[in-house]
Amino acid sequence: MESQPFVLYYLELENQKLFLFTFPETSDMLINENDNSATIMLQCQLLFDFVKKNPPLGIVHKVTVHDFCEVDCYVKKNMKQYGLENVRGGTYSMEVIPDTLLEALRLELSDSIRLSTQQLIINNLFKKYKDDKSVSIDEIKNKIDEYNEILKKRHDLCGGLERTFLTELEWIRNFVPNSHGKISTFDRQKYKDILLKMKCLNANFSQQKDGFQDIAQLKYPEFVLDTLFFHSHHLKTNLNLRKKYEIEKENLLSKFEYMAYWMINRAEEYEFDLTTI
Repeated sequence: MESQPFVLYYLELENQKLFLFTFPETSDMLINENDNSATIMLQCQLLFDFVKKNPPLGIVHKVTVHDFCEVDCYVKKNMKQYGLENVRGGTYSMEVIPDTLLEALRLELSDSIRLSTQQLIINNLFKKYKDDKSVSIDEIKNKIDEYNEILKKRHDLCGGLERTFLTELEWIRNFVPNSHGKISTFDRQKYKDILLKMKCLNANFSQQKDGFQDIAQLKYPEFVLDTLFFHSHHLKTNLNLRKKYEIEKENLLSKFEYMAYWMINRAEEYEFDLTTI
């Protein structure tokens, strides 16, 4: 039987902390658009020492999930982005995470997991050919070298770029500050992180794509986006100027979407090459 959806709440806390919270069972209030934010924040303060120590400022984001196991995935993703000490939720809701669990988290969130995966693939590659009497040890080593070379090309091509970047561009496209132009610490940091990814993408793309003409707006997307992100409330009385910035934003994001799709498609070609070795 398909599980009922429920809501995972992102609570921005004092001291630049973040807490992810959901209810253990589905109830009407979980999928009610008029849910009581004050009640949720109070409940978190009563239940969790981490929230009690860093009082909530507000609910800054909500996502719908269908399995309670998904909560830990979101928690770990935000831990990796904002730091282990700054994020709690799910299995990791306690204020002080035990040393053994903390060490396991550090390992999981570090690049060592990717290195372990790479080593596993290389080991499997070795096993694949070692029983083939027609293939020498040197030929197996050459296969491994070929694998590593393709893997390096893929990494040099797009670094840490993932398809989730396209979702982040969509978040930029649709972001609207509140009526007073106030932006939460969470949204402010998320915006800065996306800007950095945009700049890295532009730098990588300009090296990979022949005939690409780099322009200032691609090098410094904040020239266009900062005005709409931080000062949009000042544009309310000047609709023509706001329209101008909105058009520039859309053109800019469309260019970055094109670059991202191009890089991702090239990366997937390399991934296919890896399967043919």
